[in-house]
Amino acid sequence: MRERLRHLFGVGVAAVQADRCLPPHLDLTPWPGRTAMIAVGKAAGAMARVALATLKIDEGLVVIPAGHMPPGWAPPPGTDVIVAGHPVPDQASLAAGEAALALAARLGPDDRLLALVSGGGSALMAAPRAGITLADKQRITRSLLAAGATIAEINAVRAALSRIKGGGLAAAASPARVFTYVISDIPGDDWTAIASGPTLAPRSPIPIAAVVARYGLDLPTDLTPIAPFVHNVAAQIRLCATAGDALAAMARAAHQLGYAPHILGDAIEGDAAMLGQAHALHARALAEQGTPIALLSGGETTVSVPKSAGKGGRNTCYSLAHAIALDGHPAVHTLAADSDGIDGRMTAAGAFVGPDTLDRLGSVGCAPRDMLARGDSGSAFVAIGDLLVTGPTCTNVNDLRISLIN
Repeated sequence: MRERLRHLFGVGVAAVQADRCLPPHLDLTPWPGRTAMIAVGKAAGAMARVALATLKIDEGLVVIPAGHMPPGWAPPPGTDVIVAGHPVPDQASLAAGEAALALAARLGPDDRLLALVSGGGSALMAAPRAGITLADKQRITRSLLAAGATIAEINAVRAALSRIKGGGLAAAASPARVFTYVISDIPGDDWTAIASGPTLAPRSPIPIAAVVARYGLDLPTDLTPIAPFVHNVAAQIRLCATAGDALAAMARAAHQLGYAPHILGDAIEGDAAMLGQAHALHARALAEQGTPIALLSGGETTVSVPKSAGKGGRNTCYSLAHAIALDGHPAVHTLAADSDGIDGRMTAAGAFVGPDTLDRLGSVGCAPRDMLARGDSGSAFVAIGDLLVTGPTCTNVNDLRISLIN
């Protein structure tokens, strides 16, 4: 069962790799002026590799987290690489933001900018507006992450603090044409929110004041929105891969294995532990039908992190709560994992759950409910060797969850 779960997860990740999803969207028509490329996010290396192999690119910049470059590949001369901080920006993020703005500003009216954007880009490329320091951005980001804010709320605040997000990079490139290619990690696939929309003004801006009040943020300056760059979104954006694409591929593969696929949704949000419990109850009910079913879902949950939290991420939290609610049900086997290969502060993608999970945890002295309450879900799965370790996958469409019900 574990191998089946691993196989289905691999099918989903493969379906949203850049070499599969990006080429159909690239325009091969020769461009009269110069072509520049800025790739940012966890899929930046893989997207840049495809673009550089397909198009004539005169100058490029790849901004990526450590370890997320495709193995054995290095960009050619003329394309710079900056390895920057994630999920909290660092000094390299500042360097990346200034380098991206400078590259964009060098373009003229006959030139074009290809923006290859994927999840993770918000922290990787930073250019604070006046009155904001890197320390401010780090503090605010950590506060929002620890409080369990949604990715849309976090990115709305990030954009308000920035000169490069919310369309700022596109404004810097004007009057050059800007073409944006996106691999989405945002539930609902609002492309203006992915990496906080460096080339795209927000479609439906979240009121910053409401986020500030909800999480008790201490902001160092007024956050009156910077006037957005106006552009023709429909003509310049290509949504290349989504969680829905991954789930569709997983559903086809599950059907081939003899399971009836049930897709709960590709944009599920909410508390990770509560969702794990809810999905366990749903799986238990489906098991009463006595037919093989694959329960599939995607999206991004949240976790409120205790001050003295141990190891863990969204998916290990989901999995431990899921195991507790399943209570050893013999017909359900589950895998919850992040499509980018990294779950929160873990070096693993996620965790497996089976009928014997609770018994095995008890045999090594783990108290699942206590570990869940103190934010140490990852340690529970380390103790019994039930983590899924893939390493960075060079793509990112957020979390993928699979329950096989026999």
